[in-house]
Amino acid sequence: MRTTTLPLLMGLISTFPCTLALAQDNPNPSVTPTAPVPTTPNSAPPSQPPALPGSTGSPTEEPSPFVFGIRQGLTGESNLFRAPEGSDLERRDRIWSSGVHIGLDKSLGRQHFFADLQANANRYNKNEHMNNTDYNANARWDWETIGRLSGILSAQQRQSLYRDTINGTLSLERNQVRSTALGFQARLGLVTLWSFEAGVTASENDYRGVDVDDRDLRQTSINAGVRYRPSSALTTRVGVRRSEGKYPGIAPVPDEFTRDDVDFITNYNASGASVLNSRVSATRERHTSQGPRNSRGWTGALGWVWRPTGKLTTDLDLTHDRSVGQADFDSTLTGGETSDSRAADTASLALTWAATAKVSFTPRVSYARRKLDNSFANGGIATATGTDTTVIGGLAMSYTPFDALSLICQVTHEKRTVGGDAALSTPYKATVAGCNAEFAIR
Repeated sequence: MRTTTLPLLMGLISTFPCTLALAQDNPNPSVTPTAPVPTTPNSAPPSQPPALPGSTGSPTEEPSPFVFGIRQGLTGESNLFRAPEGSDLERRDRIWSSGVHIGLDKSLGRQHFFADLQANANRYNKNEHMNNTDYNANARWDWETIGRLSGILSAQQRQSLYRDTINGTLSLERNQVRSTALGFQARLGLVTLWSFEAGVTASENDYRGVDVDDRDLRQTSINAGVRYRPSSALTTRVGVRRSEGKYPGIAPVPDEFTRDDVDFITNYNASGASVLNSRVSATRERHTSQGPRNSRGWTGALGWVWRPTGKLTTDLDLTHDRSVGQADFDSTLTGGETSDSRAADTASLALTWAATAKVSFTPRVSYARRKLDNSFANGGIATATGTDTTVIGGLAMSYTPFDALSLICQVTHEKRTVGGDAALSTPYKATVAGCNAEFAIR
């Protein structure tokens, strides 16, 4: 299998040579990671603790921009390989996960730098051949010149197990996927009513394993648009986007594709308690080998964060998109779903209740319905189509006894149903429960 490496991102990650040996995340929303859900790497900037009583620093002193943490977690899974109920392949297992967290969040004049690396080493009690490392590395530079020119340079690489059904067949092997993305966006006009912006992104999904080696995906995208900001609460953007890519592993002829979008994006901060983001796009997609995946229609996303009280936060996300050329509001990176999926409709709702200053509860439910075909099994020609629907519900509890220590426990239940050609996916039920502790110095 031929892979490519994006030099800028590799230069970033090479600054953490010791921790990269530890790692994996979950780029596919329909597949549950093997590490405990609470230990899944994320890209959120590290929060800063207040000054301690009796400390030499004053309350107004700038907090440390660095974070270094270690974590330990234990997870139990009722159906490790997501096998059908009653199957001989239903297996329980326990997974120990040991991880690290390194972060930087620093402003220098007009520039702001953010870098975050979270990684886990996962060890299985019974199925030792599934032992793996996962990681999620993120970097972002918000740059600004003396004039009216500003922008964002961002990079991400993450690695995880790939445990989805492959052409309707369960795989007991350690298949992995590594996703790499780079993005650059520039904007002319900082505080003006109108501004012009343009950018470019590149991404690659590298699948590793004999069962998934033909599913590699490479794509690039360019965009340009005009942004209108009539008030501090409302921003709208109209733009065009062109994505080009390739599935190089399809035999005998690789599949090349293009996707054209006209984007209508709105960001509305109704108050300090409600933020609404939306994207509606007119989309056209064309393929050279996978003809049935040619399409024309609407795609989009909606996100709403609402804080009705100081203790309660709700977070709603909805998407309807194709499997390639995905974009999320004003994201500078391009994503991709699983290669077996033509398109997906997803929804998630999370409620976070801060019961006390140290204890919080987060119930969450997610829904994903995918349109599938068997193009990869037939050299790019789809002879069967179908759907699957995955619903995941769970509850997490977080406890922070003091600033440097956090404890998280979570239990989730998954259920998948299959429609259309049943050979394209597998129905299953699974319960995952785990806890982890992280000690971080900030």
